[in-house]
Formats: sequence, C-alpha cells, structure tokens
Amino acid sequence: MSPFLRIGLSNYDSGPYLPSQGEVINPYCAVMVKEAVESENGQVYVQKKPTMYPPWNSTFDAHINNGRVMHIVVKDKSAEMVSETTVELKVLAERCKKSNGKTEIWLELKPQGRMLMNARYFLEINAKDLADCETEGFFSLHQRRGAIKQAKIHNVKCHEFTATFFPQPTFCSVCHEFVWGLNKQGYQCRQCNAAIHKKCIDKVIAKCTGSAINSRETMFHKGRFKIDMPHRFKVYNYKSPTFCEHCGTLLWGLARQGLKCDACGMNVHHKCQTKVANLCGVNQKLMAEALAMIESTQQ
Repeated sequence: MSPFLRIGLSNYDSGPYLPSQGEVINPYCAVMVKEAVESENGQVYVQKKPTMYPPWNSTFDAHINNGRVMHIVVKDKSAEMVSETTVELKVLAERCKKSNGKTEIWLELKPQGRMLMNARYFLEINAKDLADCETEGFFSLHQRRGAIKQAKIHNVKCHEFTATFFPQPTFCSVCHEFVWGLNKQGYQCRQCNAAIHKKCIDKVIAKCTGSAINSRETMFHKGRFKIDMPHRFKVYNYKSPTFCEHCGTLLWGLARQGLKCDACGMNVHHKCQTKVANLCGVNQKLMAEALAMIESTQQ
C-alpha cells in the first residue's frame, strides 16, 4: 500500500470578524483532495474524488502522491465560505518524517483565521500501528466506537443533496410548492444551498453553481443540454411576505428585502443571487417531465 497521512482538524480560530462577514456560526470543514494535471494552459488541479466533510476532532486518511494537494474550506451554517487554505500533502509528509512520524501545526487561513491540524505518517497499515493509534488520544477517534453517522449525500447534476430539517417554512426550488413534514422534510444542497422536495430530486436539470466540479480547472466537459439564460435581478421592495425561490426561506426585512428578476419574476435573497442557475424563464419541473417522456418513447 502506498504511504498515507492520517489527518485531524480541530481548534478553529476565526480571528477578528470582518464587517462584511459578521459572526461565524457553527463552522464546519469541506476537504477537497486535488491532483496536478497538465493541460493546454499549464498545470491545473483537478478534483477526482467527492468532497469530504470531516467532523471536528475526527480523522481521515489521504494518500501521498506527487502533485496532490488538499484544499480546506471553512463554511458556516449558511453554507457560505468563511476562509480557506491549501496544503501540499508531500510537504506535510516530509514534516511528519522529521518529527518522529507525526506533527501538529497551525494552518493560516485566508482571508483570516487559523486552524490546528494533526497529522501522522504511515507506510502501511499493520496491527502495531493500529494498537499505537488506539493509545494516542486524538488519533484513536479514527477507530472509535459510537461514531456519529454521516448524512448520505445524493449527487445529482453536481449538487450534493442531504436530507435536511427545515426549522422555518420552506418552499421547493423546483416545483415551488411548500415542503411538508416534521423531520427532515426535504433535501438541501451543501454547495449552493438549494432546497427541494425528496420527490423532486429527479427533476433537477441545472448544474450546481457552487460545486468544485464547475470551477475553471475541473470543467472539461459539457452536459447534453446547455441552457444559459441569465436572470436580470434588481433590488425590490416587497409589500407582502415573499419566499426565496432558491433556498425556499422567507425574505426578511421591511424594505429592499431581496431581488426580483425583470424577465421571469423570480424572487431571491441577496446572498442567493450568485448561487442561482442561469435558467431564466425555464420551468424545471415541466422540462424534466418532458425529457423523461422523450426518453421513455425512445426506449
């Protein structure tokens, strides 16, 4: 087996709050392991494996290859990025070798903050290594009993949907109907924050706008249908309660509560504007049903 690192993240320090960000609430980590690939524009980093969401004070394994880096993004409960950093796994492995096989470092984050990282270097897994891990406190979390079950991720059109409990009235961004239920009523994307019914997951036709798969360096192919119709959003004063048609929650405030598209009339939060797909005037539910009908007739 190739050498690997067992990595743990803990003790996140957000630093002084920026006026534009405000207080960071319930931060969590998204870890993306990327490979160096040669392209026409030079060397780029491509993410080949799904994004990991390790809980604080737990561990995960990352194999060491030339050109492999680990991109760590800290987000808050609104699913927006707070800070980030990139670590070269080979450099981290060399640091472990110089410190008796393990190290503990503070990672400086951008634009601010820092995070404590623990790493241990392994050549291969054997009984002795596992016995050592079980007696070393922090790293024993990798083999711990009673671990918290991770939410199942449904990957659809680059979205990462997980079953979610909505504490306030929420509407589906696909069919625009109310999401009913008492516990985990629907799905919400961990990247772009879109809320949908569980029954509407097969009717999503727009690619996720917040996924790493859509970034410049990893977007090498196009979908079968390319719909690129941007919205024309303008600030709007709502005189009656209105819900965001992307995340499904209420537009709060007394004035200038959100944005309204001049063409299709879509209403969204200011924070959701950059996450809305370019589907102006497109009814996702009807188009998905039409495409399903075409496929059934062709078969």
